[in-house]
Amino acid sequence: MIELARLKSIGDAILLSGDEDVRVGVQIAQNYGVRVHLLGIAPSRGSQSQQLMLEADTTTEWGADTIKTFLSVREEKEEVIKVAAAKAASTPATGEAHNLATIAVTVTTFVDGLGKTDIEGVAAYWETDRGVPAELDKKLLPICGSAIGGKLTTSEIRHMRATFQKAVKAKL
Repeated sequence: MIELARLKSIGDAILLSGDEDVRVGVQIAQNYGVRVHLLGIAPSRGSQSQQLMLEADTTTEWGADTIKTFLSVREEKEEVIKVAAAKAASTPATGEAHNLATIAVTVTTFVDGLGKTDIEGVAAYWETDRGVPAELDKKLLPICGSAIGGKLTTSEIRHMRATFQKAVKAKL
C-alpha cells in the first residue's frame, strides 16, 4: 500500500485488517494523499485496533447478509456423504468390495460437484505433477473415510486416487 501510494498508483485503499501493526502504513499512505477505508467482517469491532479505526478515513463493517450476496460456503462433505451413502446402499455389503464400491461412488459424486474451474485447475496441476492435488486429497480422504465408516486402508486410498483421476479425465 505504501509503495502504491508513493507511486501515486492509487487514490483509495480498502484495508481488510484489524492489526495495529498496519497503522503506520496507513499513516504513510495518507501522507501521500491516499484515502484509507477500513473494512471489517462482523463481528469485527471487538478485534480491530481502536487506533487503526481512528486513523482510517472511513470504517465499515459488513454483516453476513452483505457477504452472502457475493460469497457462499459449499457444505460439500455432508452432501457428498449423503449422496454417496444413498448410491452405495444399492451395492452388496461384502467387506472390502463394498468399501471400494462406496469409495468409487463417493469420489465420483465429489468430482461431479467440482466446478469447471476446479477441473481445469486439476488439469493444469497434471501438466507438472501427478496424482490428486494436495488440497483436494485432504478433502477427499476424510469424506471417503466417513462414507465407509472408518479409516481407509492403503489399497482403498490408492483406489480413491485412481478413481479421482478417471472421473476428472472423463470431465475434461
